[in-house]
Amino acid sequence: MIQPVAFLKSSASTARELAVDVARTLRGKIGPVIVFEAIYRLAVSAVFAPMSVGVLSLLIGTRGKPSIGNFEIAGFLLSWPGILSMILVGALQLTQLYFQIAGLILIMRPGLKDSSLVGIVRKLTVKAPRLFFLGLYQIAAFVGILLPAGFLGVGLLDWLWDGRDIYGLVILRPPVFWIGVVLAGIPVAISAYFISKYLLRWLLALPEQLLNDAPLPPLEAMRLSESRTREHKPVMIAVLASWLVFQLALSAVVLGMLRWSADAFLDFVGLRMAFALPATVLVLAIHFVVLTLVSIVGVVGFSAVILFLDRKLAGREVVETSGKVVLSKWIALENHASIFRHPRFLALAVLAVVLPIGSALSLNALDVDDRVEIIAHRAGGAMAPENTVSAVKKSIEVGAQWSEIDVQFTSDKAIVVIHDTDLRRLAGVNRQVKDMPLAEVQSLDVGGWFSPQFKGEKIPTLDEFLDAAKDRMHVLIELKVSGADEGRELARAVVELLRRRGEISRHRICSQSYESVVEVKRIEPGLTVGYIAAQSIGRMEELSVDFFMLSVELSTKRFIERARAVGKGVYAWTIKDPDLILPLLDRGVAAIITDDPVPMMARLEEIRALSNVERLILRARDALAD
Repeated sequence: MIQPVAFLKSSASTARELAVDVARTLRGKIGPVIVFEAIYRLAVSAVFAPMSVGVLSLLIGTRGKPSIGNFEIAGFLLSWPGILSMILVGALQLTQLYFQIAGLILIMRPGLKDSSLVGIVRKLTVKAPRLFFLGLYQIAAFVGILLPAGFLGVGLLDWLWDGRDIYGLVILRPPVFWIGVVLAGIPVAISAYFISKYLLRWLLALPEQLLNDAPLPPLEAMRLSESRTREHKPVMIAVLASWLVFQLALSAVVLGMLRWSADAFLDFVGLRMAFALPATVLVLAIHFVVLTLVSIVGVVGFSAVILFLDRKLAGREVVETSGKVVLSKWIALENHASIFRHPRFLALAVLAVVLPIGSALSLNALDVDDRVEIIAHRAGGAMAPENTVSAVKKSIEVGAQWSEIDVQFTSDKAIVVIHDTDLRRLAGVNRQVKDMPLAEVQSLDVGGWFSPQFKGEKIPTLDEFLDAAKDRMHVLIELKVSGADEGRELARAVVELLRRRGEISRHRICSQSYESVVEVKRIEPGLTVGYIAAQSIGRMEELSVDFFMLSVELSTKRFIERARAVGKGVYAWTIKDPDLILPLLDRGVAAIITDDPVPMMARLEEIRALSNVERLILRARDALAD
């Protein structure tokens, strides 16, 4: 048994040894490392990323659409295309990581016969198939460990939470919620333990495969790594912990200093356009460069750790050299063009990267599109009981133009406005809405829980809600369904109701059920429809909808640009902090969904009143805070 005091002393000694070894290993090789990292990032964009996307798209395509989201994801991952996706895409991702680490190891290892850029890239290209199969075997093992936990966890939750609304469970957190979390978490924790165990055992498989003189099959490299590491877990844990502590501390210190110095610098520059614009561009460019360097330090450190452990545990002999690598000779091609040996080459290369970035940032920073809709979530659930007539009246009173609501069927096929599938959270009744007739549903009080002044508030029908909205409020109607057939039936019923009222062009329809909104579009092409996603896999922008309702995490600038390129908007939900409005505007969202529209509308007006320079500086600070 390991004694804590002895382990700590040993860890401290190992950490010092690691620091000395890493410093010696990196001596004179910073330039080659940075050049290789640039090449690696190009390879990711040109090769690894398209391959991963292509494989995933092909397997998701077996479901009949280019993307899946929300509750479909679990079912997909537990199906054969999903299992195959996890293995193949995971293997490609590991290959990408191994390609990077392998290149850095070859640069840092003394005594390599051909240590030029061309030689290292050539060696990595030859080794690429073995790197892929190494990742494939490891990912297949990890997926094999996770699958039983996944099936067991999903089965337990399905049994325990059957008939309960998931949102209501998360909000109320009754005992059955915690029982489910604990029971489903046990197999997941066991799986995580075994995965961690095998990650340690196979940590040296990459250098075993990469640095052996004779070609070594991936499985043999894994077995050899296991034998090397079997008796050295304390040392490995100490080394990895030392690297992790250093990386976390470095990131915290650097990013903290970066944010502090940027704020101080921008405050010093002030709001004069002639100085604020170049100063902000400079701050953003420095921020980009520093973040890139911090990420490089992390992966270089990890690669050095693996090389250190390989030397320490495998005892692999290396030819000692001075360790210094002349960058101009290292990157020289076969013709040894003189441009690579000229110091100005690096300066020009840096300018070629930084100037386009700076220009793009400066031009983009002055183009803040503040045309955005503020939508009251559940009719304004922070101001009055959610999804009620009182809520829509309050939203109209404060000046909101859009209201988002949820609709579902009762047992007698009336369309009522309510979010949860059961009535536990809002009315304290252990019944599901679909099992109760309209008269019984409307006999319940869903306002008293919010405030005594709303006691007696009832669940409205969609007709009653639209009557209250009249011509003063547009409504975004979410179809709450549990299956494709139910979704299509509800879609037809809602469309028919809107037709009868003559309000097809006034309102919009959305759902987490893609089949439901496709049905809406089929029977009424004039309606604007959207797809709701909290999680997504695949090319979501190719779905046949007009807009997407996405969580903040999915509302990335990259996806919004892809969606806008095909004429589709993104609505971000559910936004509680007004300070998020400017970053979301920067990303290009079309709408912001919020429980309380009042502070959001006030913040939007404040932003519209700002000068371009003030917006620019706020944007820089938002970027630094992310």
